[in-house]
Amino acid sequence: MKYSLKAKWFSPDTSSLSPKQISIRLPILASAKIAAICEMFPSVTKTQIITDLIVEALELFTSDLETELGNTFDYENLSDENVSEKALYEKLTQKYLGVHSENIEELE
Repeated sequence: MKYSLKAKWFSPDTSSLSPKQISIRLPILASAKIAAICEMFPSVTKTQIITDLIVEALELFTSDLETELGNTFDYENLSDENVSEKALYEKLTQKYLGVHSENIEELE
C-alpha cells in the first residue's frame, strides 16, 4: 500500500520536532503550492505540511542512493575506507542525529 500524506494529515500528529528552528526562502511557485495545500488542509499546520513534504523528499532521495561501491566516496575525516553513497548518508545521518540528541539534552 502506498504511503499517503493526505491520510497522515487526517490522523493525529505524534512526531517530535527538532529543538532548533531553521529559516529558508522558497521559490515562489513552491510557496504558492504549500499555501494551496494549507488551504486544502486547514486543520494541519504549515510546519507539519512542510515537515511531511521534506520527509517524503528525503525518503525519495535515500531510495535513489547507490548501494554498490561503484560510486564511492572517500572522505578522510569520515572513514579510511570507501563506502557507498547510501552507507555514507546513513553514517552522516547518525552523526547529526547524535548532535541533535545532545542539543535536546542541553535543553532539559
